[in-house]
Amino acid sequence: MYKQNELLPLLMMAIAVLRQRGESMIRTSDVIRVMEGLFLSDRGTTVQLSRNAGVGRALSKFADQLNIRQSGEVRLKDDAGNRTRSAVWAI
Repeated sequence: MYKQNELLPLLMMAIAVLRQRGESMIRTSDVIRVMEGLFLSDRGTTVQLSRNAGVGRALSKFADQLNIRQSGEVRLKDDAGNRTRSAVWAI
């Protein structure tokens, strides 16, 4: 799991990459893909220990600094085909 103080610079970089690609709406899963190269759900992991949930919590915590706002949630499949959910963000 990422430490909260480590996440802000990583999130800033990931959001910048997505903005450069011309994205205006992104999902937490998109941010994780930029940061880690792929997105896999961490099924069976508690929310408190989940890396993915930690990224989502950090996006919420740093939303003002990142100039983003949450715009909902979607159901999707991870890169291995497992069903999961992801927050949607306006960037």
